[in-house]
Amino acid sequence: MWEKWDAIKPDGTVQAISYNHYSYGSVGNWLYTNVAGIKAVSPGYDKFIIKPVPGGGLSWVKASFKSVHGLIMANWKIRNGVFHLQVVIPPGTKAEVFLPHKPGINAGPGCHHYFSKM
Repeated sequence: MWEKWDAIKPDGTVQAISYNHYSYGSVGNWLYTNVAGIKAVSPGYDKFIIKPVPGGGLSWVKASFKSVHGLIMANWKIRNGVFHLQVVIPPGTKAEVFLPHKPGINAGPGCHHYFSKM
């Protein structure tokens, strides 16, 4: 995340600024941990939670990052009053997945799809 939202211009030129400014990194952290809902429970994401918080007019989110175990992903969308959640859990890890208004679901490695009425 860079210091200025327009650091990379449409023509591809890059301004000479820091790409590690905490104030914008905290926005990125909030997007991953709240909007996408990916939160570590133990160091290295051996165990983690995926608990997205839909709202604010958003109808979809795609988030992923490479942990020490592999790719962790949480993609969600709302269509016709139904919340669709796709998660990827890397090998050697465990996650508890939450849907709006539902208790947590224990999930192991792999790609999983969940649905819930809003």
